[in-house]
Amino acid sequence: LLEKRTIEESTSRWRQHKTARDQEARAKAAQRVQTENDFVARMRVAEMCGVISSFAKLDRHFRKYQLTAEGIWKMSHRDGSDYAQGLGPREFHNLLTYANIDLTLDQAAAIVEYLDTDGNGEVDFKELQAAITDYRRWKRVKRKLELRRARAQHRLFLEEQVTLLL
Repeated sequence: LLEKRTIEESTSRWRQHKTARDQEARAKAAQRVQTENDFVARMRVAEMCGVISSFAKLDRHFRKYQLTAEGIWKMSHRDGSDYAQGLGPREFHNLLTYANIDLTLDQAAAIVEYLDTDGNGEVDFKELQAAITDYRRWKRVKRKLELRRARAQHRLFLEEQVTLLL
């Protein structure tokens, strides 16, 4: 009788532990989904603002010449000035021109406006590097989303064909 009670208590504790683990896993999964949805929403805003095409141009140039935002910042601050400080739209455009990246002043201003998280009207190399990283991630995520949509449309198309055949 004592053994049976011990086994039941042990089983009960195991079930409670398993339930707690399952709830924790579901909460983490929900958090990941929310983070991904927030990222997608932010990048869709970037597309609507028109800065994604500028990020694409920057990314191509960075990849072609194996550059980083910090590297460009350092190149443009050879005079010893503090390269960690932010740049306004005109200075940012001059930086891009110095690095032979062909963007207009309006495009540079749009990037600065989009990346200016603290409202000071400037962008620094960390913000730019994070944006390039986000753009690269966005390319992968967008490809997955398009594949899902294509599969869903294909399924709908197949279901419509079956319905027509019946």
